[in-house]
Amino acid sequence: MISRYAGGPEAEKSVEEIYKMPALQSLSAVSNKQIYIIDFSQFWGYSYQILDGVERLASDMYPDLIN
Repeated sequence: MISRYAGGPEAEKSVEEIYKMPALQSLSAVSNKQIYIIDFSQFWGYSYQILDGVERLASDMYPDLIN
């Protein structure tokens, strides 16, 4: 998982760079293109937003089951 947050590096660009790194190609998350971008505020907050973040991540990871 890569966290997207205000003022941070561009998450999509970070994921693409990870996918291109030869040293990481043996990792299943890299070879199967299963690195997910999460919203920082939805996972490191203190309210119902955490549940929204979990639902969004589940939908991204298992689109056939959660939609």
